[in-house]
Amino acid sequence: MARNKTTSQPDRWNPETRFGANMSFAAAEAYKLLRTNIMFSFPAEGRSCHVIGVTSTLSSEGKSMTACNLAYSLAEAGKKTLLMDGDLRLPTVAAKLELPPSPGLSNLLISDQDHRAVIRPCPTMEEMDVLCAGDLTPNPSELLGSARMARLLEALSKSYEYIIIDLPPVTVVTDALVMAKLLHGVIMVVRSGVVEQRALADAMRQLDLVGLRVLGFVYNGSRQEGDKRYYRNYEKYSSGREKKKP
Repeated sequence: MARNKTTSQPDRWNPETRFGANMSFAAAEAYKLLRTNIMFSFPAEGRSCHVIGVTSTLSSEGKSMTACNLAYSLAEAGKKTLLMDGDLRLPTVAAKLELPPSPGLSNLLISDQDHRAVIRPCPTMEEMDVLCAGDLTPNPSELLGSARMARLLEALSKSYEYIIIDLPPVTVVTDALVMAKLLHGVIMVVRSGVVEQRALADAMRQLDLVGLRVLGFVYNGSRQEGDKRYYRNYEKYSSGREKKKP
């Protein structure tokens, strides 16, 4: 199966450190490319809402900020989007977006609370809402794979075109895998210098075993000289300083 791939910026453009309108031109364009690839991954005539997970092999690969900026980019294109923090063990979305961490997803999964009272609008993007992780819980895998989670996603799908879920790393805990039946696809974030090829191959095998469709890869932290030249061209284009060759 053919898979899409997008390459993120070298560290000084890295979207792991910037969100939304604070991204550089190069970072914003990289996310627009990812957004386009995702939108073309689904048939035009089909389900009205796409539920997409964002995960990685290990921690510290940039999956959470990738999820934040992907959701922002989709909302920027006029798609009603929900960003959900599904990392109930080490949640970071609330801190990154400067939102209250609780109540959130875990609270909805252990009570009959109305999700409309828990979901918060993104302060900087009208078409984007955020569901933070909520209070820490001792049984995150069981909650994420529960029938209540399935019912919650079914209810939310009536209000959104895209639901982007930040998930824990694949090889660290089973949380992302237990949600396989609830996702329409997953984005795999890979950070240069952090994950080894063997570990990534193991993560991919696990995703294949549960039948989870990989929509594409995001490659973070590249320091290759060729990539630096590529993004210097981005800088020239964004500033309008591209010089004509004689």
